[in-house]
Amino acid sequence: MTAPIRSMPELLDALRARRDELNISHETIDNIAGLQSGYTSKLLAPTPIKNLGAMSMGALLGALGMALVAVPDPDAVAQVQTRWQKRKRPQKLPSPSISPSIDNIVPKQIQVTPDLQRLLHRPGYMREIGLRGNLKRNQKLSRWKRSVLARRAAKARWAREEVSA
Repeated sequence: MTAPIRSMPELLDALRARRDELNISHETIDNIAGLQSGYTSKLLAPTPIKNLGAMSMGALLGALGMALVAVPDPDAVAQVQTRWQKRKRPQKLPSPSISPSIDNIVPKQIQVTPDLQRLLHRPGYMREIGLRGNLKRNQKLSRWKRSVLARRAAKARWAREEVSA
């Protein structure tokens, strides 16, 4: 999982490797990520039935305890650098969300510190990540869309048959 990822198939391979490393089922990932039942199986199938979208990728990365870091690739830069043309209009200031301390090389190996290792193995950590993702998603939704989703969820709950104890 330390090799650079340059394409969607390589990203899917990295996600599958992480799933295997954690030894968790697709159903577990679906529950943690807040995805519909069976969705992870469609995303991580040998020939994917569904593609990763903006929401599903974020949810899947969170459920697997992963993050993506964009860094310049020296090999790719060497191939295309001669074709780059300067802008004619002035450039805007860089986004404050991008850290200036990112190294300008593709990392050879990602270090997993003991603190990170303990955090990943803490009971409930993956659930906590899923809850955080759900809160972030809800913050981005409009009040009307949240209402529609809540109404739909309530109807689904009411439609279920009650199981007697």
